[in-house]
Amino acid sequence: ELIKLCKGVGNMILVSDSGMITGLGDGEYLVDGKLRIVKDKVARNENGNLAGSCYTMTDSARKMLSCGFTLCDIAAMCAENPAKAIGMSEIGSLEVGKSADIIVDVSHGRCCNCNEINFFICKKFICVF
Repeated sequence: ELIKLCKGVGNMILVSDSGMITGLGDGEYLVDGKLRIVKDKVARNENGNLAGSCYTMTDSARKMLSCGFTLCDIAAMCAENPAKAIGMSEIGSLEVGKSADIIVDVSHGRCCNCNEINFFICKKFICVF
């Protein structure tokens, strides 16, 4: 929230550094021949040192929502702002003439035994949670 006050939503970008074991749940995995131990979406090596995150963009969006950001804020941080940051005006929002990929994530609904998918339309964005 402090960053939002200092920088403004238009200057915030939501990212994820999750790797190939994201979504597999708690457990032990071999990644490039190295042991990774995942617990609560945090990957550590055999010495207990941080070895990465298993936090998805959907997890990040939900976290921001729980911190009081609006769905429109989150959509901008996930799509429009990153596109602007790299100078790609042909992507980043749903508008006529722009290229777009839309991903519908229903994994959360399946995890809680709920088939409901919530769609929110914010200006030029469609948020799916």
